[in-house]
Parts: sequence; C-alpha cells; structure tokens
Amino acid sequence: MTEDRFPKSLAPDRPARPESGCRRRRRPVLARARAAVRAALCLLLLSLLWPASEAGAWFWSKKDKPAGPPHQGPEALGPALEDLEAGRWEEAAQGFWQFRQGKAAHEEGAALAGFGLARALLCLGLRQAATEYFVDIVRDSLDLDLSIRALAELEAITRQEGFDEETIVEQLLYEKEFSALPDPLNDFVHYHQAWMDYRNGYPSWAETHLGKMKGETVYAQRGRILRALWALKEGDTARCRSLLEELLASPQLDPGVANEARKALARVLYEQEDFEGAYRLYREIDAPETTLADVILEEAWAKYRQQDFRKAMGLLVAFSAPSFQNLFKPEQYVLKALIYMQFCHYQAARGAIQEFEARYGRAIERIRNRRDLSEDPEAERILKAAPAVRLADARLRDLAAESARLKKLALPDGLAKELERMYGLEQARAERRRERAWEREIDNVKMALFEAEEQMHLLQYEAGASRYERVRRLYYEGDKEEQKPGKVPALSANTYYRFRGEFWTDELDDYNFFIEDRCRSSKTGPLD
Repeated sequence: MTEDRFPKSLAPDRPARPESGCRRRRRPVLARARAAVRAALCLLLLSLLWPASEAGAWFWSKKDKPAGPPHQGPEALGPALEDLEAGRWEEAAQGFWQFRQGKAAHEEGAALAGFGLARALLCLGLRQAATEYFVDIVRDSLDLDLSIRALAELEAITRQEGFDEETIVEQLLYEKEFSALPDPLNDFVHYHQAWMDYRNGYPSWAETHLGKMKGETVYAQRGRILRALWALKEGDTARCRSLLEELLASPQLDPGVANEARKALARVLYEQEDFEGAYRLYREIDAPETTLADVILEEAWAKYRQQDFRKAMGLLVAFSAPSFQNLFKPEQYVLKALIYMQFCHYQAARGAIQEFEARYGRAIERIRNRRDLSEDPEAERILKAAPAVRLADARLRDLAAESARLKKLALPDGLAKELERMYGLEQARAERRRERAWEREIDNVKMALFEAEEQMHLLQYEAGASRYERVRRLYYEGDKEEQKPGKVPALSANTYYRFRGEFWTDELDDYNFFIEDRCRSSKTGPLD
C-alpha cells in the first residue's frame, strides 16, 4: 500500500524480516507483570511531584480557573481620572493601580495611569512615592507630552526643601539625554547637569550645558553664578568679579539669586581689600535666619579690617541672641579678642578667650583623648546645627511622616505593600547619607576647633606681651616724679625691693647660657 501512494524512491524502508534463527523470544508472563508495576509506580511518583514543580504549579494554577479580565484600553481610566479631578485621591490611586496591573510600561495607557497614580500620591502627601513614579515616566515613557508633564512635576518638587536629590538630579537629570524641552524645563535640566559637571571636575562639559540655556529664567541666572564661582576657583578673581557685577546689573533678577550673587561678590571684594564695598553688599543681603549669622560675622570682619572697631563689636552683640546659641561660630571669640586688644583692654581680651574655652574646652579635650565627640552636649548641638546634618535630619523626618501617613490611607493591599517597601528602602538610604554627613561634620568641627584654639593661644600670648609692653611704655613716657612708691608694711612675710626703673624683661638681652660645646672640643668627639 505504501508503494501505491509514494514513489518508490520516497517510500519508507521496511524492516527486514528476521531470519528464522534470530526470532525474538516472547518474555514470560512474570517479566511483563513487573514492567507493568514499574510503569504504575512511575506514574504515581510523577503525579506526586508534578504539582511541586514550576510547570506543575503553573498548570494547576490555570486549571479550572476562569480567564483573566479582558484587555482594557485607555478609556477604562475614565473613572480614575474623574476621581483625580474631583479630589478623591484614594479612589483615584486605587483605580490607576488596578489599571496598571499586568501591563508593561510601554503598553497603551500604562504611562498615563502611572502619571495619574503619581499625582494622586502627591496630593495624598506621599512626595517620595510620587517622585519615584514621576522619575519612571520621564525615564521610560515614549509619550513626549506625558514625559514633559512629569518633568514639570519634578521641577516643582525640587523647589521644596528636603527633596530626593540623588534620585532626581544624580540618577535622572545627569544620566538621561533630553530632546527639545520648553525653555523653563530646558534651563532646569541644563543647570543641574552643569552643576554636576562642575562638581565632578568637567568644566568644559559644564560650559556646554550653560551655553544651551535659553532666556532669563532663575536657572539661567544661577548658571551664571556657577560660571563665576568656577572662575574664582581657577584663580581668575577679576573675571569672577566681572561676571557677578554683570549679573547684579540684570533688570529682572530673582531675589534669591540676587542674595547669592551679592554674598559671592562681597567675599571677592573682601579678598581684594575693598572692605567698604564688601560691607555695603552685605548690608543689601536679605538673608534668612539660617544664614544670617554668616552674613553678620562677615560684616563684622569687614568693619574690623576698616578699623571701625566699635561697629564691628556692635555687630558681634547679635551672637548673644537665643536663636544663635546653637551655631558653631568660634571665629566670633577670635574677633572679639582682637577688638579688645585694639583698645588695650587686655583683661577683656583674656575674658573672650576664656569664653571660648568655657564653651568648646570639653569638646577639644574629648578630641585630644580620642573619645566620641557626639557624646559632648555642646558638640552634639554643633553637629546637629550643621547645614548638611540639618538637611539629612529634615529628610528623615519627612520620610517618617510620609510613612506614618501611608498607614492611615485606604489603599489596595498590593499598592500599600509596594509603597511600604519603597519607603523602607529610601529610609535606609537616607540614614546612610545622614551617617556620612555626620562623620564629615565631625572632621570639620575638629579642624575648626583646633584652628580656633591655636589662634586663641597666640592671642593669649600677644595679650600678655602687649600688656607688659604698655606698662613699660607708660612708665618711661610718664612723669616719674609724680609716681610715689607704694607703702611698705613694717612687718610682712614678703621681701620688698625699691623699683629702680627696670623690669625683668629689660634684662633678657643680658642673659647668657653657659654650656660646653662638645662638638668643637678637641678632647672628645661630637657624639660623646
């Protein structure tokens, strides 16, 4: 039959019939029974192991279960969008979350659902969670309009204190290449990219980013400050001053940028010994309380260098205010002692030195003994008031508050678990950043305290030497005949000598120390 249906060349080969002497023997009945038992055992074992395997688990999960929900298009987001528009944030978050389940990031409607979820979470006070979702949209979405809207939301978040700088700036803005953007967002992106390039030591790349800025946005103005500060770092003080003066002459300058530019220019003028110009710029700064102490101290130094000592001392009185008590400004005691010495108030100068020792002496002693600096109450207040530590603490407080707020919301279990995991990871990362900031500030405080202590020791010596010198000068230049010797008691345990017009320091030029110079001795060698 095979030969009838196929050509002979394509017909399958029939097995040759075995020779009579090679016929197969039939197995006995017992052997066939054993084979049947083995097969039954194998089937039983397979039936037991099959559900435990991955394939078996998949099979049994699909068996006798209804099919999943039908594919949903963007029109299914209508109710969630209505909830978002009406201010029903929890219902909106639930609708967007359910729509995203089982969808890839590139599927239609997934990016819009992610954006809506981020907006709902932001309105619920979960800024960190919203940041994560906005960043994912900007990084992965193919919808340009939606990416721009998400980037605008991130720009607004960066204008708040304590935002996630690492996620937004370092991981997104600095690493991603952006196409055409509106002018404000274009300058926002290029400013942070230039800032990162300057920080990492790539000035040519930073200049490229600054050159791509458009218009007179706040970020473009801050970019000009970056350029001026880099010129100062490179030692080009004249160019730095020119750039800052040009910026301050701009008609539509942002007030915050103007304050930053005035402070930078005032420091440049101080270094150029234009103390009057520096003081004038300092007075124009509208500084918040967090940075007001720096401005006042620099004003006092400018007045001191102008030799307006009374005005400089008047400015230092501000550091006795309660709001300045936790600030770490050991320079104020150095400047106070210098001013007292200018008026020959040597005892008052020593009093300023003693104030420094009373406030920072224990911390310095702990440093010398290699003990934990944070165990000292004054040092702990200093460290907590440091800008980097203060920002890290504020960040941790914000995350803790958002985590507590998350537990009170009625969100789907899957979304709640994902957000709890997200906040747990971010809190751990924020704690590590705080520890690094704490260690850096400990090193900074140690160096600042040692430098201030060294200056205090020099001032203490100069105060004592100047005091002796002044007494000598008053004696020799004054009317000696009007000076009457003190009354010597008839009985006393002390021995009194009549003053002959000489101090013990007058004899220093006549003091000689006699000792044998064995290096030049002919009898013994120099090493004996």
